[in-house]
Amino acid sequence: MVWIGQGWPSLSDSGFIPDTPSIKRRFFHNLVEISNSLTKAQVTLDAIASPDVSPGPGAQNSHDSAFFDGVRNESQVTAGSLGMHALTHQSGGHVLKNTKDNAGESNACIADAESYYVLSFDSPPAAGFGEYHSLEVKVHKPELTVRTNTLYYGEQ
Repeated sequence: MVWIGQGWPSLSDSGFIPDTPSIKRRFFHNLVEISNSLTKAQVTLDAIASPDVSPGPGAQNSHDSAFFDGVRNESQVTAGSLGMHALTHQSGGHVLKNTKDNAGESNACIADAESYYVLSFDSPPAAGFGEYHSLEVKVHKPELTVRTNTLYYGEQ
């Protein structure tokens, strides 16, 4: 799936009140449902013409790192956990910053989707709703770039 534009607000400005436990529970439930739905549908999300509003994976800020690495439980979740950049990264997609070449970026996303692989595995039932698991695929060919979902949430 290719999303063109800025996505949706992360609701993280100082004007927003801190999230209550009830809101965090809903955010986490929504995050698990969206993440699992993208995975089951084998959808990779690419973001085109996206403003540079987040630092990207590997950022120095620990909050931003958790933002991209995934949320392990509802106490860590924020509205930003459901943001365009986080979901794009976690699905194995590209965040292509606003370069004013939407046609070229769209073509690159389409070309990228032409070659893919499917790996599957059986995971044991989760102990509870939204049990977090990180994923990584490694290959021994330095000239290859492998992108995949970076996590999944186990199901009961």
